[in-house]
Amino acid sequence: MELSLLGNIPGFDFTMFKRRNIVSAIDIGTSKICVLVGCCENDEPLSVIGRGEVSLSGEVVKGEIADMEKVFEKFSAALDLADESCGGELNNAVLTAMSITGCNIGSFQTSAPTFINSNEGRVTMADIESAYSAIEQKPLPGNQKLLNTVDSYYLLDSVRRVRNPLDQAAQKFELFCHVIYGDATRIDNFTSLYRNVGFDDQPVLLFSGMADLYGIISPEEREHGVLAVDMGRGTTEYIAIFNDGVFASGVVPVGFDHVANDLAIGLGLPIETTRDLLVSNTIPQAVTSGSGIIQIKQGSQSRRIPLASFEKIIDLRLRELFTIIKNSFEDRNVLRNLARGGVITGGGALFPRTAEIFQQTFEFPVRTGYPYDVEHNLGELANPRYSTVWGTLKFAEEQLKLMLQNRRQGMWATLSGAVGNVGESAWRTLAGLKNSIKI
Repeated sequence: MELSLLGNIPGFDFTMFKRRNIVSAIDIGTSKICVLVGCCENDEPLSVIGRGEVSLSGEVVKGEIADMEKVFEKFSAALDLADESCGGELNNAVLTAMSITGCNIGSFQTSAPTFINSNEGRVTMADIESAYSAIEQKPLPGNQKLLNTVDSYYLLDSVRRVRNPLDQAAQKFELFCHVIYGDATRIDNFTSLYRNVGFDDQPVLLFSGMADLYGIISPEEREHGVLAVDMGRGTTEYIAIFNDGVFASGVVPVGFDHVANDLAIGLGLPIETTRDLLVSNTIPQAVTSGSGIIQIKQGSQSRRIPLASFEKIIDLRLRELFTIIKNSFEDRNVLRNLARGGVITGGGALFPRTAEIFQQTFEFPVRTGYPYDVEHNLGELANPRYSTVWGTLKFAEEQLKLMLQNRRQGMWATLSGAVGNVGESAWRTLAGLKNSIKI
Protein backbone atom coordinates (compact mmCIF):
# COMPACT_ATOMS: atom_id res chain seq x y z
CA MET A 1 0.00 0.00 0.00
CA GLU A 2 1.41 3.42 -0.93
CA LEU A 3 1.03 5.39 2.30
CA SER A 4 2.71 8.38 0.69
CA LEU A 5 -0.40 8.91 -1.42
CA LEU A 6 -2.72 9.31 1.55
CA GLY A 7 -2.00 12.98 2.22
CA ASN A 8 -3.26 14.70 5.35
CA ILE A 9 -6.86 15.02 6.45
CA PRO A 10 -7.53 16.65 9.84
CA GLY A 11 -9.08 14.24 12.29
CA PHE A 12 -8.46 11.16 10.16
CA ASP A 13 -6.80 8.14 11.79
CA PHE A 14 -4.14 6.97 9.33
CA THR A 15 -2.79 4.31 11.69
CA MET A 16 -5.60 1.96 10.61
CA PHE A 17 -3.92 1.63 7.20
CA LYS A 18 -0.66 0.55 8.82
CA ARG A 19 -2.33 -2.56 10.18
CA ARG A 20 -3.28 -5.60 8.18
CA ASN A 21 -6.40 -4.93 6.10
CA ILE A 22 -8.95 -6.92 8.08
CA VAL A 23 -12.58 -7.39 7.07
CA SER A 24 -15.30 -9.54 8.60
CA ALA A 25 -18.62 -11.05 7.55
CA ILE A 26 -21.68 -12.04 9.58
CA ASP A 27 -24.47 -14.35 8.47
CA ILE A 28 -27.34 -15.01 10.89
CA GLY A 29 -29.40 -17.73 9.25
CA THR A 30 -32.08 -20.14 10.38
CA SER A 31 -29.74 -23.04 11.13
CA LYS A 32 -26.54 -21.24 12.23
CA ILE A 33 -24.68 -18.03 12.95
CA CYS A 34 -21.41 -17.83 11.06
CA VAL A 35 -18.70 -15.18 11.35
CA LEU A 36 -15.69 -15.02 9.04
CA VAL A 37 -12.60 -12.85 9.40
CA GLY A 38 -10.56 -12.14 6.29
CA CYS A 39 -7.26 -10.47 5.52
CA CYS A 40 -6.12 -8.82 2.28
CA GLU A 41 -2.70 -7.62 3.41
CA ASN A 42 -0.59 -5.53 1.02
CA ASP A 43 -3.13 -5.94 -1.78
CA GLU A 44 -2.77 -9.72 -1.60
CA PRO A 45 -5.85 -11.88 -2.40
CA LEU A 46 -8.38 -12.29 0.39
CA SER A 47 -7.62 -15.10 2.82
CA VAL A 48 -9.80 -16.39 5.66
CA ILE A 49 -7.93 -16.10 8.94
CA GLY A 50 -10.78 -16.69 11.40
CA ARG A 51 -14.12 -18.42 11.66
CA GLY A 52 -16.78 -18.82 14.32
CA GLU A 53 -19.94 -20.87 13.94
CA VAL A 54 -22.76 -21.64 16.37
CA SER A 55 -25.85 -23.74 15.59
CA LEU A 56 -29.37 -22.37 16.00
CA SER A 57 -32.46 -24.34 16.93
CA GLY A 58 -35.54 -22.18 16.53
CA GLU A 59 -34.14 -18.81 17.63
CA VAL A 60 -34.40 -17.52 14.05
CA VAL A 61 -37.51 -18.41 12.04
CA LYS A 62 -37.80 -17.70 8.30
CA GLY A 63 -35.07 -15.10 8.52
CA GLU A 64 -36.67 -13.35 11.49
CA ILE A 65 -35.25 -13.20 15.02
CA ALA A 66 -37.71 -14.96 17.31
CA ASP A 67 -35.67 -14.86 20.54
CA MET A 68 -33.36 -11.86 20.84
CA GLU A 69 -31.80 -12.96 24.12
CA LYS A 70 -30.76 -16.39 22.90
CA VAL A 71 -29.60 -15.09 19.52
CA PHE A 72 -27.50 -12.47 21.34
CA GLU A 73 -25.84 -15.20 23.41
CA LYS A 74 -25.07 -17.35 20.39
CA PHE A 75 -23.95 -14.38 18.32
CA SER A 76 -21.52 -13.42 21.08
CA ALA A 77 -20.25 -17.00 21.17
CA ALA A 78 -19.70 -17.04 17.39
CA LEU A 79 -17.79 -13.74 17.59
CA ASP A 80 -15.62 -15.10 20.41
CA LEU A 81 -14.79 -18.22 18.39
CA ALA A 82 -13.93 -16.15 15.32
CA ASP A 83 -11.78 -13.75 17.33
CA GLU A 84 -9.93 -16.57 19.07
CA SER A 85 -9.26 -18.41 15.82
CA CYS A 86 -7.71 -15.32 14.17
CA GLY A 87 -5.57 -14.32 17.13
CA GLY A 88 -7.65 -11.34 18.22
CA GLU A 89 -7.79 -9.64 14.80
CA LEU A 90 -11.59 -9.29 14.74
CA ASN A 91 -11.46 -5.99 16.62
CA ASN A 92 -9.07 -4.66 13.96
CA ALA A 93 -11.62 -5.11 11.18
CA VAL A 94 -11.81 -1.96 9.06
CA LEU A 95 -15.19 -3.01 7.71
CA THR A 96 -17.82 -5.57 8.70
CA ALA A 97 -20.57 -6.73 6.33
CA MET A 98 -23.76 -8.44 7.48
CA SER A 99 -26.13 -10.38 5.22
CA ILE A 100 -29.85 -9.80 5.62
CA THR A 101 -32.82 -11.95 4.61
CA GLY A 102 -36.43 -12.26 5.77
CA CYS A 103 -37.37 -8.82 7.13
CA ASN A 104 -40.18 -8.45 4.59
CA ILE A 105 -37.56 -7.80 1.90
CA GLY A 106 -38.90 -6.48 -1.38
CA SER A 107 -37.47 -4.95 -4.54
CA PHE A 108 -38.42 -2.94 -7.60
CA GLN A 109 -36.94 -1.58 -10.81
CA THR A 110 -36.67 2.18 -11.16
CA SER A 111 -34.85 4.77 -13.23
CA ALA A 112 -33.51 8.31 -13.06
CA PRO A 113 -33.18 10.45 -16.22
CA THR A 114 -30.32 12.95 -16.19
CA PHE A 115 -29.40 15.70 -18.63
CA ILE A 116 -25.72 16.03 -19.50
CA ASN A 117 -24.19 19.14 -17.94
CA SER A 118 -20.67 19.11 -19.40
CA ASN A 119 -19.72 21.55 -22.16
CA GLU A 120 -18.36 18.65 -24.22
CA GLY A 121 -21.72 16.88 -24.17
CA ARG A 122 -20.27 13.75 -22.61
CA VAL A 123 -21.34 11.81 -19.55
CA THR A 124 -19.22 12.60 -16.48
CA MET A 125 -18.90 10.99 -13.06
CA ALA A 126 -20.85 13.93 -11.67
CA ASP A 127 -23.76 13.05 -13.96
CA ILE A 128 -23.64 9.42 -12.85
CA GLU A 129 -23.51 10.36 -9.17
CA SER A 130 -26.41 12.75 -9.66
CA ALA A 131 -28.50 9.93 -11.12
CA TYR A 132 -27.65 7.64 -8.19
CA SER A 133 -28.57 10.36 -5.71
CA ALA A 134 -31.94 10.73 -7.40
CA ILE A 135 -32.51 6.97 -7.15
CA GLU A 136 -31.59 6.78 -3.49
CA GLN A 137 -33.83 9.72 -2.61
CA LYS A 138 -36.93 8.11 -4.04
CA PRO A 139 -39.49 7.33 -1.33
CA LEU A 140 -39.98 3.77 -0.10
CA PRO A 141 -43.15 2.20 1.31
CA GLY A 142 -43.89 3.04 4.95
CA ASN A 143 -41.31 1.97 7.56
CA GLN A 144 -39.03 0.46 4.92
CA LYS A 145 -35.24 0.78 4.88
CA LEU A 146 -33.08 0.87 1.77
CA LEU A 147 -30.70 -2.09 1.73
CA ASN A 148 -28.96 -2.01 -1.65
CA THR A 149 -29.11 -0.08 -4.90
CA VAL A 150 -27.92 -2.23 -7.79
CA ASP A 151 -27.04 -1.30 -11.38
CA SER A 152 -29.22 -2.68 -14.16
CA TYR A 153 -28.17 -0.66 -17.23
CA TYR A 154 -27.91 2.83 -18.75
CA LEU A 155 -29.89 4.27 -21.66
CA LEU A 156 -28.40 7.08 -23.75
CA ASP A 157 -30.75 9.50 -25.53
CA SER A 158 -33.61 7.04 -24.88
CA VAL A 159 -32.34 4.62 -27.53
CA ARG A 160 -28.81 3.37 -26.83
CA ARG A 161 -28.47 0.83 -24.04
CA VAL A 162 -24.94 0.67 -22.62
CA ARG A 163 -23.15 -0.83 -19.65
CA ASN A 164 -20.79 2.08 -19.04
CA PRO A 165 -21.91 5.58 -20.09
CA LEU A 166 -18.79 7.38 -18.84
CA ASP A 167 -17.30 9.78 -21.44
CA GLN A 168 -19.90 8.80 -24.03
CA ALA A 169 -21.51 11.57 -26.10
CA ALA A 170 -25.21 12.12 -25.40
CA GLN A 171 -27.73 14.81 -24.55
CA LYS A 172 -29.19 12.80 -21.69
CA PHE A 173 -28.89 9.42 -20.12
CA GLU A 174 -31.11 7.34 -17.88
CA LEU A 175 -29.89 5.10 -15.09
CA PHE A 176 -31.94 1.96 -14.50
CA CYS A 177 -31.49 0.39 -11.06
CA HIS A 178 -32.74 -2.48 -8.98
CA VAL A 179 -33.64 -1.31 -5.47
CA ILE A 180 -33.76 -3.78 -2.55
CA TYR A 181 -35.39 -2.76 0.74
CA GLY A 182 -36.77 -4.29 3.91
CA ASP A 183 -38.76 -3.58 7.04
CA ALA A 184 -36.77 -1.05 9.07
CA THR A 185 -37.78 -2.42 12.47
CA ARG A 186 -36.89 -6.00 11.61
CA ILE A 187 -33.58 -5.00 10.07
CA ASP A 188 -32.79 -3.03 13.23
CA ASN A 189 -33.13 -6.27 15.21
CA PHE A 190 -30.05 -7.55 13.38
CA THR A 191 -27.99 -4.36 13.54
CA SER A 192 -28.81 -3.88 17.23
CA LEU A 193 -27.19 -7.26 17.95
CA TYR A 194 -23.98 -5.88 16.49
CA ARG A 195 -24.18 -2.74 18.60
CA ASN A 196 -25.13 -4.60 21.76
CA VAL A 197 -22.03 -6.80 21.70
CA GLY A 198 -19.91 -3.66 21.98
CA PHE A 199 -19.06 -2.49 18.45
CA ASP A 200 -19.19 1.27 17.95
CA ASP A 201 -19.57 1.33 14.18
CA GLN A 202 -22.35 -0.05 11.99
CA PRO A 203 -22.08 -3.10 9.74
CA VAL A 204 -22.58 -2.65 6.02
CA LEU A 205 -25.79 -4.49 5.12
CA LEU A 206 -26.12 -6.76 2.11
CA PHE A 207 -29.13 -8.69 0.86
CA SER A 208 -28.28 -12.39 1.16
CA GLY A 209 -29.12 -13.04 -2.47
CA MET A 210 -26.59 -10.38 -3.50
CA ALA A 211 -23.93 -12.16 -1.46
CA ASP A 212 -24.22 -15.18 -3.73
CA LEU A 213 -23.25 -13.02 -6.72
CA TYR A 214 -19.96 -12.29 -5.00
CA GLY A 215 -19.30 -15.78 -3.65
CA ILE A 216 -20.39 -18.36 -6.21
CA ILE A 217 -21.28 -16.67 -9.52
CA SER A 218 -18.49 -16.31 -12.08
CA PRO A 219 -17.86 -13.14 -14.13
CA GLU A 220 -18.93 -15.05 -17.25
CA GLU A 221 -22.26 -15.99 -15.64
CA ARG A 222 -22.87 -12.38 -14.58
CA GLU A 223 -22.16 -11.32 -18.12
CA HIS A 224 -24.25 -13.88 -20.02
CA GLY A 225 -27.08 -14.19 -17.51
CA VAL A 226 -27.89 -16.48 -14.62
CA LEU A 227 -30.54 -17.05 -11.96
CA ALA A 228 -29.02 -17.71 -8.52
CA VAL A 229 -31.28 -19.44 -5.99
CA ASP A 230 -30.14 -20.00 -2.40
CA MET A 231 -32.28 -22.54 -0.56
CA GLY A 232 -31.56 -22.41 3.14
CA ARG A 233 -33.33 -24.03 6.03
CA GLY A 234 -35.99 -21.37 6.54
CA THR A 235 -35.96 -19.11 3.47
CA THR A 236 -35.05 -19.15 -0.21
CA GLU A 237 -33.47 -16.11 -1.86
CA TYR A 238 -33.18 -15.55 -5.60
CA ILE A 239 -31.57 -12.99 -7.86
CA ALA A 240 -31.30 -12.68 -11.65
CA ILE A 241 -28.41 -10.97 -13.41
CA PHE A 242 -27.30 -10.58 -17.01
CA ASN A 243 -24.96 -8.19 -18.78
CA ASP A 244 -23.66 -7.41 -15.26
CA GLY A 245 -27.00 -5.87 -14.31
CA VAL A 246 -29.46 -7.13 -11.69
CA PHE A 247 -33.06 -7.31 -12.89
CA ALA A 248 -34.99 -9.29 -10.27
CA SER A 249 -34.63 -10.51 -6.70
CA GLY A 250 -36.73 -11.71 -3.81
CA VAL A 251 -37.21 -13.90 -0.78
CA VAL A 252 -39.67 -16.77 -0.41
CA PRO A 253 -40.35 -17.66 3.26
CA VAL A 254 -39.97 -21.34 2.46
CA GLY A 255 -36.79 -23.34 2.96
CA PHE A 256 -35.63 -26.93 3.00
CA ASP A 257 -36.99 -27.44 6.51
CA HIS A 258 -40.46 -27.12 5.01
CA VAL A 259 -39.71 -30.26 2.99
CA ALA A 260 -38.87 -32.07 6.23
CA ASN A 261 -42.08 -30.74 7.80
CA ASP A 262 -44.17 -31.93 4.84
CA LEU A 263 -42.64 -35.41 5.12
CA ALA A 264 -43.29 -35.48 8.86
CA ILE A 265 -46.96 -34.55 8.43
CA GLY A 266 -47.58 -36.64 5.32
CA LEU A 267 -45.92 -39.81 6.60
CA GLY A 268 -46.59 -39.48 10.33
CA LEU A 269 -42.91 -39.31 11.28
CA PRO A 270 -41.04 -37.16 13.81
CA ILE A 271 -39.55 -34.13 12.09
CA GLU A 272 -36.12 -34.98 13.51
CA THR A 273 -36.33 -38.27 11.60
CA THR A 274 -37.28 -36.61 8.31
CA ARG A 275 -34.51 -34.03 8.73
CA ASP A 276 -31.97 -36.81 9.20
CA LEU A 277 -33.27 -38.60 6.12
CA LEU A 278 -32.89 -35.48 3.99
CA VAL A 279 -29.34 -34.65 5.05
CA SER A 280 -28.15 -38.27 4.88
CA ASN A 281 -27.81 -40.40 1.76
CA THR A 282 -30.72 -42.66 2.71
CA ILE A 283 -33.15 -41.51 0.02
CA PRO A 284 -30.59 -41.26 -2.84
CA GLN A 285 -29.21 -44.69 -1.91
CA ALA A 286 -32.71 -46.17 -2.02
CA VAL A 287 -33.18 -44.68 -5.48
CA THR A 288 -29.84 -46.05 -6.68
CA SER A 289 -30.37 -49.52 -5.25
CA GLY A 290 -33.87 -49.78 -6.70
CA SER A 291 -35.22 -51.24 -3.47
CA GLY A 292 -38.33 -49.05 -3.54
CA ILE A 293 -38.64 -49.21 0.26
CA ILE A 294 -37.19 -47.12 3.08
CA GLN A 295 -37.18 -48.74 6.50
CA ILE A 296 -37.65 -46.38 9.45
CA LYS A 297 -36.96 -47.40 13.05
CA GLN A 298 -39.28 -45.88 15.65
CA GLY A 299 -38.32 -47.10 19.10
CA SER A 300 -38.60 -50.87 19.18
CA GLN A 301 -40.70 -50.95 16.02
CA SER A 302 -39.86 -50.54 12.37
CA ARG A 303 -41.86 -49.13 9.44
CA ARG A 304 -41.43 -49.90 5.78
CA ILE A 305 -42.47 -46.88 3.72
CA PRO A 306 -42.53 -46.87 -0.10
CA LEU A 307 -39.81 -44.69 -1.61
CA ALA A 308 -42.44 -43.25 -3.95
CA SER A 309 -44.21 -41.67 -0.98
CA PHE A 310 -41.09 -39.72 -0.07
CA GLU A 311 -40.42 -38.72 -3.66
CA LYS A 312 -43.95 -37.46 -4.26
CA ILE A 313 -43.99 -35.21 -1.18
CA ILE A 314 -40.48 -33.85 -1.83
CA ASP A 315 -41.17 -33.20 -5.50
CA LEU A 316 -44.45 -31.40 -4.80
CA ARG A 317 -42.89 -29.01 -2.29
CA LEU A 318 -39.80 -28.24 -4.38
CA ARG A 319 -41.81 -27.80 -7.56
CA GLU A 320 -44.20 -25.44 -5.77
CA LEU A 321 -41.31 -23.35 -4.45
CA PHE A 322 -39.57 -23.00 -7.81
CA THR A 323 -42.89 -22.24 -9.51
CA ILE A 324 -43.46 -19.39 -7.04
CA ILE A 325 -40.07 -17.95 -7.94
CA LYS A 326 -40.71 -18.37 -11.67
CA ASN A 327 -44.10 -16.70 -11.48
CA SER A 328 -42.65 -13.75 -9.55
CA PHE A 329 -40.92 -12.49 -12.69
CA GLU A 330 -43.17 -9.76 -14.03
CA ASP A 331 -40.99 -9.50 -17.13
CA ARG A 332 -40.60 -13.01 -18.54
CA ASN A 333 -38.00 -11.69 -20.99
CA VAL A 334 -35.59 -11.64 -18.05
CA LEU A 335 -35.71 -15.45 -17.83
CA ARG A 336 -35.18 -15.77 -21.57
CA ASN A 337 -32.01 -13.67 -21.30
CA LEU A 338 -30.35 -15.99 -18.78
CA ALA A 339 -28.06 -17.83 -21.17
CA ARG A 340 -26.12 -19.60 -18.40
CA GLY A 341 -29.30 -20.96 -16.80
CA GLY A 342 -29.44 -21.35 -13.05
CA VAL A 343 -27.24 -21.89 -10.02
CA ILE A 344 -28.76 -23.53 -6.95
CA THR A 345 -26.93 -23.20 -3.63
CA GLY A 346 -27.56 -23.29 0.12
CA GLY A 347 -28.06 -26.40 2.21
CA GLY A 348 -31.07 -27.46 0.13
CA ALA A 349 -28.87 -27.70 -2.96
CA LEU A 350 -27.06 -30.70 -1.49
CA PHE A 351 -30.15 -32.86 -1.93
CA PRO A 352 -29.94 -34.44 -5.43
CA ARG A 353 -33.57 -33.88 -6.43
CA THR A 354 -33.34 -30.13 -5.82
CA ALA A 355 -31.31 -29.39 -8.93
CA GLU A 356 -33.33 -31.84 -11.02
CA ILE A 357 -36.65 -30.21 -10.17
CA PHE A 358 -35.13 -26.75 -10.59
CA GLN A 359 -34.12 -27.69 -14.12
CA GLN A 360 -37.54 -29.14 -14.91
CA THR A 361 -39.36 -26.07 -13.60
CA PHE A 362 -37.27 -23.38 -15.32
CA GLU A 363 -36.43 -25.46 -18.38
CA PHE A 364 -32.81 -24.41 -18.54
CA PRO A 365 -29.53 -25.96 -17.34
CA VAL A 366 -28.54 -25.68 -13.70
CA ARG A 367 -25.44 -26.29 -11.63
CA THR A 368 -24.88 -26.52 -7.88
CA GLY A 369 -23.08 -23.44 -6.59
CA TYR A 370 -20.08 -23.90 -4.30
CA PRO A 371 -18.03 -21.07 -2.76
CA TYR A 372 -14.82 -20.76 -4.73
CA ASP A 373 -11.57 -18.81 -4.70
CA VAL A 374 -9.02 -19.14 -7.46
CA GLU A 375 -6.22 -18.20 -5.07
CA HIS A 376 -6.96 -20.41 -2.06
CA ASN A 377 -8.41 -23.76 -1.08
CA LEU A 378 -11.46 -22.89 1.02
CA GLY A 379 -11.53 -26.27 2.76
CA GLU A 380 -14.74 -26.74 4.78
CA LEU A 381 -16.10 -23.44 3.47
CA ALA A 382 -16.31 -24.91 -0.04
CA ASN A 383 -19.84 -26.07 0.73
CA PRO A 384 -23.16 -24.59 -0.49
CA ARG A 385 -24.13 -24.05 3.16
CA TYR A 386 -21.49 -21.30 3.34
CA SER A 387 -22.24 -19.51 0.07
CA THR A 388 -23.86 -16.52 1.77
CA VAL A 389 -21.23 -15.85 4.41
CA TRP A 390 -18.37 -16.35 1.93
CA GLY A 391 -20.03 -13.98 -0.54
CA THR A 392 -20.57 -11.46 2.26
CA LEU A 393 -16.85 -11.58 3.06
CA LYS A 394 -15.97 -11.10 -0.62
CA PHE A 395 -18.34 -8.14 -0.69
CA ALA A 396 -16.56 -6.66 2.35
CA GLU A 397 -13.25 -7.07 0.51
CA GLU A 398 -14.62 -5.21 -2.53
CA GLN A 399 -15.87 -2.37 -0.32
CA LEU A 400 -12.50 -2.08 1.39
CA LYS A 401 -10.79 -1.85 -2.01
CA LEU A 402 -13.22 0.90 -2.98
CA MET A 403 -12.53 2.83 0.20
CA LEU A 404 -8.76 2.61 -0.21
CA GLN A 405 -8.86 3.48 -3.91
CA ASN A 406 -11.19 6.42 -3.36
CA ARG A 407 -8.99 7.62 -0.53
CA ARG A 408 -5.93 7.56 -2.78
CA GLN A 409 -7.83 9.67 -5.29
CA GLY A 410 -8.87 12.15 -2.61
CA MET A 411 -12.58 11.45 -3.16
CA TRP A 412 -13.68 11.06 0.46
CA ALA A 413 -13.30 12.89 3.72
CA THR A 414 -13.84 10.33 6.45
CA LEU A 415 -13.98 6.57 6.71
CA SER A 416 -17.44 6.63 8.28
CA GLY A 417 -18.82 8.60 5.36
CA ALA A 418 -17.34 6.15 2.87
CA VAL A 419 -18.88 3.18 4.64
CA GLY A 420 -22.28 4.85 4.59
CA ASN A 421 -22.10 5.46 0.86
CA VAL A 422 -20.93 2.03 -0.24
CA GLY A 423 -23.34 0.21 2.03
CA GLU A 424 -26.38 1.10 -0.03
CA SER A 425 -24.83 0.80 -3.49
CA ALA A 426 -23.98 -2.88 -3.37
CA TRP A 427 -23.15 -3.42 -7.03
CA ARG A 428 -21.72 0.01 -7.76
CA THR A 429 -18.52 -0.96 -5.98
CA LEU A 430 -16.26 0.99 -8.34
CA ALA A 431 -18.58 3.80 -9.31
CA GLY A 432 -16.18 6.34 -7.88
CA LEU A 433 -13.42 5.32 -10.29
CA LYS A 434 -13.11 6.53 -13.86
CA ASN A 435 -11.90 3.18 -15.13
CA SER A 436 -14.92 1.10 -14.18
CA ILE A 437 -18.60 1.17 -13.36
CA LYS A 438 -19.26 -2.51 -12.78
CA ILE A 439 -17.31 -5.18 -10.95
